[in-house]
Amino acid sequence: MDTLETLKDYIDSYFNGAKTDNESKLAFITYRDMVLASIPEMDAEYLQGQPASVAIGFLGKMEFKEGKHLNSFIDNPNITTLTALRENGVVAVADSARPAWTHLMTTHPEAACVILSLCAQARKNSKVLALKPKVKKSA
Repeated sequence: MDTLETLKDYIDSYFNGAKTDNESKLAFITYRDMVLASIPEMDAEYLQGQPASVAIGFLGKMEFKEGKHLNSFIDNPNITTLTALRENGVVAVADSARPAWTHLMTTHPEAACVILSLCAQARKNSKVLALKPKVKKSA
């Protein structure tokens, strides 16, 4: 099964090469959005066997509140700790990712736990942070 290292390798493969940072970011975002759109068609075997590939679709699309519930979930990703995340508003999902996330939670909750855990662990990766939209400050 995929691990956080597998996810990091996938991310790094887009940012290592002859492309500029902006070209790499655009290529990664294009791929991420393609993965996100295809999640509802993925079968259980793929979701469970390749969670890092699926997690790419959610990178930069989820916000996490730091704290004990998130730490508990990362240490032991399961339905119980996922429920605690939801009850305490620890994860915010971007509107563009919500249909895919809802599909995962409804049809494959165990795979959703693993995928969310990978996203949570990758949340501080500098390349993942760069994917988040910039918020304009109003004067």
